[in-house]
Amino acid sequence: MSDKQVANVEFQAFEQQLAEPRAAWRTALPSTIDPQRFKDTVLVAVQRNPALLQLDRGSLMLAAMDAAARGLLPDGKEGAIVVRYDFSKRAEVPTFQSMVWGLRKLANQAGIKIISAEVVFEGEPFRVVRGSDPHIEHEQLVDLEDMTKARAVYCVLKDQDGVEISRALSSAYVQKIKDTVAIDQKGQKRRIPWNGPFEREMWCKTAIHATFKRVTLDPANETHARLAKAVAEPEADGAVIDHAPLTREQRQAARQEERAAASEDQAAALEGAIDDMAPPEHPAETIIRYHLARCESAANVLKVGDWWGKEIKKPGKEVPAGVEERVTEMIAARYGELRGAPAAEPFDLETLP
Repeated sequence: MSDKQVANVEFQAFEQQLAEPRAAWRTALPSTIDPQRFKDTVLVAVQRNPALLQLDRGSLMLAAMDAAARGLLPDGKEGAIVVRYDFSKRAEVPTFQSMVWGLRKLANQAGIKIISAEVVFEGEPFRVVRGSDPHIEHEQLVDLEDMTKARAVYCVLKDQDGVEISRALSSAYVQKIKDTVAIDQKGQKRRIPWNGPFEREMWCKTAIHATFKRVTLDPANETHARLAKAVAEPEADGAVIDHAPLTREQRQAARQEERAAASEDQAAALEGAIDDMAPPEHPAETIIRYHLARCESAANVLKVGDWWGKEIKKPGKEVPAGVEERVTEMIAARYGELRGAPAAEPFDLETLP
C-alpha cells in the first residue's frame, strides 16, 4: 500500500472510532453544540493536520473529549488540537487548547463580560489601585505602542453580579511565559504567534486567562464549570511546556537533560525503556485494526481472522517478526469484546484489501 492509501485507511479508522455511538465525547458535549457538527469539526482539524494521526490515538481521542467537555469546537477559532511535547511521556502528544474567542463565548454564556484587555507601554500613565476599591487607571497613548517597550498588561472583567475584577501582569511575568514556548533549546525563535505581529494579542490573551482565574464560579453550574475548565491552561511550571512540535534535535536534548538529572541506575533503566519501545505500526496492523473496528459481532471477527491467516501464507505476503503476534492479539481482544453480543449483519469480505 502507498503512503496515501495508508493515510486514508488511518483516517477512516479514526472516523469510525469517532462515530461510535458510545464514544465518550458524546456524553461530555453540551446540548448547545450539535454532535454531528462537533464530529465534522474534529475530522476537518485532523484533515488539516494529518500528522495528528501519527501520534498516540488515545491522546487524540482525549483531546477531542477535552474539547467537548469544555463546550468548544476545535475549529482554530474557539480552540485547536495542537501538538505538545510531554516530558512525562517522553513523546509528542495531541492536546486541546482553548482560544480567547472560545473563552469569550463561554464567558458570555456565564454572564461575564470582558471590559478591557490592554498592553501598557513605557511613557503611558498607569496606576493599579488595590484595597477596598480596587481598580486600574491607564491612559493609552497610541504613538508609544512598541512591543519592545511593553511594561505591563492587564484585563478588566465584570462578573454576573456586576462586580469588576481586574488583574495586571508585569512584563517580567509575561516574558517568562513567552520564553517557555517561543524559544527553542538552541535559543532560536519559533514561528508561532508570540514571535510576530500578533505578540500583542498573546500578551492580552495571557492577561485574560490570568484574570478569569480570580472569578468566583458556581461548580454546580454547568456553564461555569466549562468556563473554569477552559481557563485552567497549563502554565510554565506544568509537565507539558511546549506549544509547538519539537525537532528531532530538541527531543534528543530533552532526553539528555532527563538522563543527566537521574542517577546512574535510573539512567540505565531509561536506556532500557527506550530500547524496548514498541516499533511503528505495520500497514497490515493498520488494516486489521480498521476492519476489526467495523466488526459488530464475534462471528465477523472470526472471518477477519480467517482472512488474515490465509493472507500471510500467500507468496510475497510475509510480514516482519512480531507483526503476526500483535495482529493475533488484536483479533483475540476484539473477539473477547464482542463475544456474546447480538448477531449483526454479515461482514462483507469483498471490502477487504
